[in-house]
Amino acid sequence: MRDGEIILQALKDETQRETLKLNLKLYGFELTLDKLEKMLTVSEPEITFTNGLSGYSNQFIALIQVKKIITNTRGTLKLVLMSNGKFLVFNKDARPTDIGPFNTPYDLKGGVIWEQIREQMYLAFTEARWEHTFSVCTLTDCMDRKQVDQWLALYTECLKKRETFQSAVEMTSLPRIKCEGMITTANLQTELNTIDSTIALIQKLENEEATKKADALKNDITITLGKTSKIVIRGLDEHTYSVEAPPTKLWDAGEFTDYVYRHRYAWRKFHQDNLKTTTLFPALMQNLSSSREDWFSLSVDGKPPVKLAVKHVENKNGQEIQIAYLNDRRVAYEDMYQAVLRYFLQGESLKDLKEQPEDLDEAEKQKQLEVRKVRDDGLVSTGIQGYINDLEGETPITIGFEKVGVGWNLVIGEKRIKLKGGVETIKSLERVLKGTAQGYRSRHSTHELYQRLCKVLTPDEAIEIILEAKEMGKLLKALEVKGQKQ
Repeated sequence: MRDGEIILQALKDETQRETLKLNLKLYGFELTLDKLEKMLTVSEPEITFTNGLSGYSNQFIALIQVKKIITNTRGTLKLVLMSNGKFLVFNKDARPTDIGPFNTPYDLKGGVIWEQIREQMYLAFTEARWEHTFSVCTLTDCMDRKQVDQWLALYTECLKKRETFQSAVEMTSLPRIKCEGMITTANLQTELNTIDSTIALIQKLENEEATKKADALKNDITITLGKTSKIVIRGLDEHTYSVEAPPTKLWDAGEFTDYVYRHRYAWRKFHQDNLKTTTLFPALMQNLSSSREDWFSLSVDGKPPVKLAVKHVENKNGQEIQIAYLNDRRVAYEDMYQAVLRYFLQGESLKDLKEQPEDLDEAEKQKQLEVRKVRDDGLVSTGIQGYINDLEGETPITIGFEKVGVGWNLVIGEKRIKLKGGVETIKSLERVLKGTAQGYRSRHSTHELYQRLCKVLTPDEAIEIILEAKEMGKLLKALEVKGQKQ
């Protein structure tokens, strides 16, 4: 016996016979080994059930009848002979072993099995397959095969229905049957009734979800075709998005389901608060940017629209790049994105962004060089700043850079690491730290910062940079707190 469990034992070899012979004498059983062996006969094999699944999902149970109970002379141990020719030995502190639908309280005191076990009673066993042992998981109130069949039918029905609806939160949050040593047929019937009531609730809620989804797609998305192809979305973030495209554009309302409907599991209070803060704007812009349409006219909450275009072309290296247009003027995509975001959602006027010419002549190249020099000087003097938020909390991050010829070094503390990708890489890292990256999960994300660093550094270097930056950020944060206290 280990940790209070009751293990099913068998006499398999001479070593076990000699051990049991000695134990019968040591523990005061008025029974010889020869007499015991004659009593260890098979009158009925174990009755087993398995759901056929693998790993932790596997549920195996065996029911075996008690033939005879023998207590030692000191009243401290019981020797129980089972109908399958095997036996149990246990003391008053014996506890049931946990199995799938049963939950043994952590603070359960022993004694129930000792006090309630009876001859002719069927015990339920579970198997520790990696050890090839069977241990008692509960007593039952079954005294004959008919009662066993009823108990097992209820047990398997409970298990089957829980497995069928295991993806439903209402089912997974349903407590398991409390087992203190005895699970009766009535206990299982009560459990089945509870499961059936839960299934009825799940089905009712799912029907309501289907109605909500259908109503949202019907009432909150409007598609009209004419001189232009137009879609109006009344979003869950409480903003209304209106997009027009060339008449050849075929909108698919189903593509925008998440904009107007979320399942209850994905629409709890924190989901709602997050969406109101982040809005659907980044997702919509991502959708429009990946489209191959010539242009879009976008309006949010009835504001005067802006004309957008994002073209996908190959550069001289054969790489696909995005070229953005705002009101028919070529601009940097990130500048366009931020300007439109601030215009529609932050109440700012639409900025007159610097236009990027289709072909740069020598004079324009010189201007671009001057702009880059100012930008580069700024990066060298201040680096990029922001914060990351993870399991360790919010940590301010500052990463410095130095220009080396036409290349860049990333500077953190005393470390200098050559950085591939130049300014575009730096801006990519900055968007994570500043919280302006597309995709809510990418903003202030340690994981996203690591992934972007790995594109230009080795994984070890990326980890090194983040750890060093976090240490410096924590030190800075501690100094600021100390300064405030003083």
